Amino acid sequence: MSNGTSRFSFPGLLTWDTEDTSTHQVERVTIKDGGAVFILTMIRSKAFQDRPFLVASIADDKGEELWTFKKENFHGVGLLAKADEAVVVALCGSGSGAVERVIPLSSLSGSKQHDLRVTIDLKRAAADFLKKKVKLTEIEQKLFDFDEARRREDEEARQAVEAEVRQAARQERIKAIRSRSAIVVYAADGKKLSGIPVTEKEWSSLGNGAYAVIVDDPIGADGKIGDAREWFRVVKEHGRNPQRYGVKPVTTQCPEAAKVSVTKPMRISFIDTAKGAFEVLLFASTDAIRAAAKAGLNTGAYVAVVAQQGDQVEVYTLRDEMMKSAGKHILLA
Repeated sequence: MSNGTSRFSFPGLLTWDTEDTSTHQVERVTIKDGGAVFILTMIRSKAFQDRPFLVASIADDKGEELWTFKKENFHGVGLLAKADEAVVVALCGSGSGAVERVIPLSSLSGSKQHDLRVTIDLKRAAADFLKKKVKLTEIEQKLFDFDEARRREDEEARQAVEAEVRQAARQERIKAIRSRSAIVVYAADGKKLSGIPVTEKEWSSLGNGAYAVIVDDPIGADGKIGDAREWFRVVKEHGRNPQRYGVKPVTTQCPEAAKVSVTKPMRISFIDTAKGAFEVLLFASTDAIRAAAKAGLNTGAYVAVVAQQGDQVEVYTLRDEMMKSAGKHILLA
């Protein structure tokens, strides 16, 4: 075995010896395939050292000859190639250089006839390894075309089934959306409206003439609905995309009710001053007091931020929506 580097490079080489002649470079290498070890004689003309080594012969691990290129009577060359996990001799025509035949090393110890599909796969894989074209025999090409046609039919059938599944799932989603209970919302003028709660991506699934309420979040499995944003009627006409008609901004709380909740005091107390006892309206914050003033709270009313009985708080009087301090007083209720 040579201690140097083999001039012939191939994945999985075990050993190699150099046995050059006056005209050719000769490498005798061993390689393992399918659990068996093979001895290959690789040759290359010294006049064409830029070309690949060719397979001249193959023997078993005892040196018994299994195959020679000369006996193939093939007009071309034999190149060693990997075809997926198999090692093969790829016979390439002298004209196009395409892979025309393949001889798996694992088949040399017997006379087993290979499945045509396996042969086609080996040819194509070897051609990919060598970066060459592949040339199928007439019967191989017919089988390949037959398999491709059947594969296309199977793929079309698979796609048709998937399309049916997608369509069924879509119909279920539409059914679920349309079966939702309508919710009540309010326009800016306080008018009560109702519609089916949907997201921006869902509203076009509603039927023609349906009333929709756009909500921020998808409807979860728990039925929780996000904040309402707008209300409209869905109109669908043949040949046109779904349209929104009569769009109105809406909220889930009546504006008048919201106004009352903001302007209504949290509770009422009173204070006793030198000028007499006066009612004091207690609000959650000074912002709430200002909101109440803008909403029309009587001018002259005494107001304060809510506190406990007996606490001393800053009391204000309202004058033209302005808060004027009336000093600190103790709440007596």
